[in-house]
Amino acid sequence: MSLRAVGVQCPAGDPAGRGAVAGAGPRGPVPRAPFLVDPNSQPAMAARLDTAKAASAAAIAARPIAFSVGDWLGNGVQAEVAARSGQAERAGATAVFMVYAIPHRDVGAGFSAGGEPDAAAYRAFTRQVAAGIGTRAAVVILEPDSLAQMDSLSMAEQQERYQLLNDAVDVYGRLAATSVYLDGAHCGWTAAPIIADRLSRAGVRRTRGFAVNVSNYYRTRDEVARAEVISALTGGAHFVVDTSRNGRGPA
Repeated sequence: MSLRAVGVQCPAGDPAGRGAVAGAGPRGPVPRAPFLVDPNSQPAMAARLDTAKAASAAAIAARPIAFSVGDWLGNGVQAEVAARSGQAERAGATAVFMVYAIPHRDVGAGFSAGGEPDAAAYRAFTRQVAAGIGTRAAVVILEPDSLAQMDSLSMAEQQERYQLLNDAVDVYGRLAATSVYLDGAHCGWTAAPIIADRLSRAGVRRTRGFAVNVSNYYRTRDEVARAEVISALTGGAHFVVDTSRNGRGPA
């Protein structure tokens, strides 16, 4: 897509594709397949316990699923991350973590409102997660919605959020085998030039790249079209597309 199309959000497209698509120019290690398939994930448990839905649940359970890491883990965050990282290492796989604990998460009013109470707590949380990963292979998808929701924060809160994301980028980026991706929202939310600027301010050029469509439903073809524009606007940043929920296209 040419840069003349930077205003494009979600063009019409075919149903979702079957995998992630990458741009160019990343920093950090290449994510190493295979990715961890957790035998005790929610769909795996559903496949064992709900006979009526066993077949469909088993199909989902057979695929890698990111492990969500947030303030709900309390004082056990480092131990939980270490356990998942160790499980992946023993299986010869890479753990995928979706880190979701930024202060004012979901601007304090949405379905996922919460997060760490302040900047100091979040910085400590970041270091606990990093300690749990250590030298093991991992992928970190960093703070879904955090950049797309900037308009709903005060100027002071926006400045703090950029500082915290940059700090997290550097902390996770120092881990030897961890690939870090900032969140780039999705093609139904936040125009490419706006999210590209926010990604740059959050430190995307010091990461592996950015992720789009996290836990959303937009068609892969449309997400790739938007992400290619964002990549061009951020110096060729690599990107990945979450296809976990978009099998039938937009909801």
